[in-house]
Amino acid sequence: MADNGELKELNQQLDQLLTQLLAAPVESEDTDILVSNLQDMVRRRQILLTAYLNEEKDTQLLNEQLVLSGKFEKKRWISVNIAKICFQ
Repeated sequence: MADNGELKELNQQLDQLLTQLLAAPVESEDTDILVSNLQDMVRRRQILLTAYLNEEKDTQLLNEQLVLSGKFEKKRWISVNIAKICFQ
């Protein structure tokens, strides 16, 4: 069974990382590290969510995760567009 605590902790870390990424200068090497960490976290989250979809019948939990996914996607979209503007 998928670990709900692990997913909650990963969600918090992902939110913090996206916030750091929004504040980081685009041209910084640290930003490259943050993006790499972001990719790893998104991969791990996808694995956990897939396990939940296969195992859990808790629709409230799944709906909460869907809302969080939308929030994460908004932050990601903002950071990508900031980077595009900076490199124009």
